[in-house]
Amino acid sequence: MIVIIGAGISGLTLAYHLQKLKKEFVLVEKSASVGGYIKTASVAGYQLELGPNSLLADADLLNFLAELGLENELIEANEVSKSRFIFKDGRYRSLPSDPYGILFTNFFSFQTKLAIVQEYFKKPKRVENESLATFFRRRFNAEIVDYALDPFVSGIYAGDVEKLAIEATFPNLKRYELENGSVLKGLIKNTKGVTRKKSLSFKFGMQAFPDTIQHLISPQHLLLNTEIKSIARKEGKWMVKTSKDLGIEAMKIVIATPASKAAEILYPNFNLEGIAAIRYAPMAVVHTVYKKADMAHPLNGFGGLNPLVEKQFSLGSIWTSSLFDGRCKPDEVMFTSFIGGDKQKHKLVENEPWQIKMKVHQELCRNYKITTEEPQFQHIYQWEKALPQYESSIFEAWKEVELLEKENIFICANWKDGVSLSDCIKNAEKLAQTI
Repeated sequence: MIVIIGAGISGLTLAYHLQKLKKEFVLVEKSASVGGYIKTASVAGYQLELGPNSLLADADLLNFLAELGLENELIEANEVSKSRFIFKDGRYRSLPSDPYGILFTNFFSFQTKLAIVQEYFKKPKRVENESLATFFRRRFNAEIVDYALDPFVSGIYAGDVEKLAIEATFPNLKRYELENGSVLKGLIKNTKGVTRKKSLSFKFGMQAFPDTIQHLISPQHLLLNTEIKSIARKEGKWMVKTSKDLGIEAMKIVIATPASKAAEILYPNFNLEGIAAIRYAPMAVVHTVYKKADMAHPLNGFGGLNPLVEKQFSLGSIWTSSLFDGRCKPDEVMFTSFIGGDKQKHKLVENEPWQIKMKVHQELCRNYKITTEEPQFQHIYQWEKALPQYESSIFEAWKEVELLEKENIFICANWKDGVSLSDCIKNAEKLAQTI
């Protein structure tokens, strides 16, 4: 018997593949629903994504979605989603997605363009425990850190580029430097012929994804509203006791929960200080709707990101109504704005929810030339622990994971081997094959 603890997308996907392999398992979830951070809400007729807004899918992931029977529920992001915008000098400006395009744009200074060219010829250097910011300043310059790295990393990790570790977040870039001589040489060599991933959602929102997997898992394998009370060794196996006075004898245990909960569940059998120490960035998600007639900006892209140096209130916004049709009325536009993150978590402490909504509205009106005193609709949702921070200290946690595997305890969660949905899905399938 395999016991999986946590029915987020990692635990669900693992359970699905174990069932497919005809393995005995039970999936235990504390709450009444599945999906973890994937949450879609219907409020006042609007479809709101409170967690991930989309899924980046390659051919393998598309095949998996088809296998689940979701191919007719998929909606692909509109063509304009390929354009990304960064706030600089008082307005949102398009940032090319490849190094060649950057050289021919006026977004960066001549000095930065020169630094990009020089990186191709710069000698590699081994630096231990290097942060993202240090790595990019060393290979490129400060403007690249401020106006490219910082906003994009905020969008992925909600993290601080001065703290996040290059070898944990983007190990390929470090490897490109050491193996190919430079980051650019590595990108040119390794991305040639690579098909761009598709940005997808579902007709009825992202929550359709975990809900579909749940319905494909046999009910006897899923325990909702069930909390883990203790785990103890018993004659070479593990005895898992739950809040429903149920004792489950397991050969293997998979933890698919946030890091602090994993450490709590496994104590006192293991004192996992590294795992317990993994920090999470908090986040507020604000949805705001306006009439198109009140908008001056065309919103012809995925969204607009706000670099920290520009001193804006939010980290930026996804232009939701441009990305996917049907998220609001045809004569309206919807923004999904993100506030907080590791560097700006104080804003969530200093402001009440109504103040956060008000400041987001004021910022949107200022930056997008919106001419209305009040939005048509606004909604806020706050995550106390939104995203794990891949800092250099996380390597200690990953060493503890390796030790746990020797005891037949495995980790399947976004604080190990990638935070994206696609990472979680692929890691879960791989683990199913392994165990």
